[in-house]
Amino acid sequence: MLAGLSLAMVSPPSVNSPLPLSTVAQYLGVSDEQVDKLSGLRAVHADTWVFAIATLKAPWAGQPVSFDYAMRWVQTAQGHQRGWNICFEDGSKLACTRRYDPTALASFAPAGSPAASCPSLKVVIGDETIDGGFEVRQPSTDGELNA
Repeated sequence: MLAGLSLAMVSPPSVNSPLPLSTVAQYLGVSDEQVDKLSGLRAVHADTWVFAIATLKAPWAGQPVSFDYAMRWVQTAQGHQRGWNICFEDGSKLACTRRYDPTALASFAPAGSPAASCPSLKVVIGDETIDGGFEVRQPSTDGELNA
């Protein structure tokens, strides 16, 4: 368990935003060209950087959702200001790291490229590397926080 996490930080965000997708995309640093290119793809995973060493995994990971839905989840999820990733069913990935540059633009990695297969976050503690960092999940049904 990670100290300092509260259930409010891992509650599922509301993806029912009235904002147009173009506004959500602009907020996340995604270009109009990327939106046009990716709108037909379905996302199978997304995460945001909740803390420097932890990611918040989308509750729908493993179940394909629309690009629109994935973008709205990222925009409303805790940690998207630090960084986020959306992985698509074809193996490609859209990602943005804003930890040091809040105006950074998203980058697209095509399927099969090294960038598409690397973990969203790499944590090095001593001589141990934890690919993907620590993962924060939704609260369990008994109220315990899973980390």
